[in-house]
Amino acid sequence: SQWWQSLFSPAAITTRLALLLRASGNLSAALNHAEKALEIEPHDPSLRYLAADLAYALLEREKAAAIASLPASDEPDGVWSKALAALRIELALDAGEDSQAGRLAQIHLDTLPQETRFLAIQARLMLRVGNQKAAQDAYAAAILELQPVAHGSLREIDYPPVFGGSSRLALAETALELEHWGVALKGMEAYTAE
Repeated sequence: SQWWQSLFSPAAITTRLALLLRASGNLSAALNHAEKALEIEPHDPSLRYLAADLAYALLEREKAAAIASLPASDEPDGVWSKALAALRIELALDAGEDSQAGRLAQIHLDTLPQETRFLAIQARLMLRVGNQKAAQDAYAAAILELQPVAHGSLREIDYPPVFGGSSRLALAETALELEHWGVALKGMEAYTAE
């Protein structure tokens, strides 16, 4: 009976509304509802990730970093902790804080799965230290790992969009740093069209 009640809790309803708004392309309203859900359940790592990722998608990087850096009640190697770690590293890279990104990567990258988003992060890190070959290899591996995910599902919150929009954005950012201009442009266009 507890799972049934949690399905209709204020946080769950607000989260579903945020997901529907995100799926419809209204990211500002989605972020507003994700933040409301996070106020109700402040230690839920899936809500923290949703709010931070929406802020990131809206290019509100300072807000995304603030949300992502707050403590959450996930296991250190839990799926949401990994997604938040990836987002923190991406935000540090975007801000040009290479040493901070490197420190975070040293802490988390060994435990992160070899999936598109995380391979794209590795490529960006390798490029920042001047290892073009390793960056190209990681980028090629990231592209091979990219798999489509069904969007619009109300249960999408159960799984970080490691293969979805966030991975596409990570690949586009990596293509930009690798100076693959056409690929970067197409990736950004595809990301904004989702």
